[in-house]
Amino acid sequence: MTPMLLIACAGLMGAAGVVLLAAGAHGPHAGSGLDSAGQMLLFHAAAAIGVAAALHQGLLFRPLALAAVRPPTPPPTTRTRRILLIRRPIHAKLR
Repeated sequence: MTPMLLIACAGLMGAAGVVLLAAGAHGPHAGSGLDSAGQMLLFHAAAAIGVAAALHQGLLFRPLALAAVRPPTPPPTTRTRRILLIRRPIHAKLR
């Protein structure tokens, strides 16, 4: 069950990374730092999928694998929020 949850979270992180990379490359937000947040999400998603695959194959001890995966997962989302809030203040109007 845990590898499926890791893969689902990694899929969401990867999709969010692709959206941020596209937003950072095109449109009015080009050059606003969204590309670095997108790359961070993509790399962490790939790492989470790798840990899920190794956990499924029995190559990793389950408690240590979960301890290794959990700390990197929240910071990219909080860093992404920070980058988005720095680049676009809350009071700014959405176009």
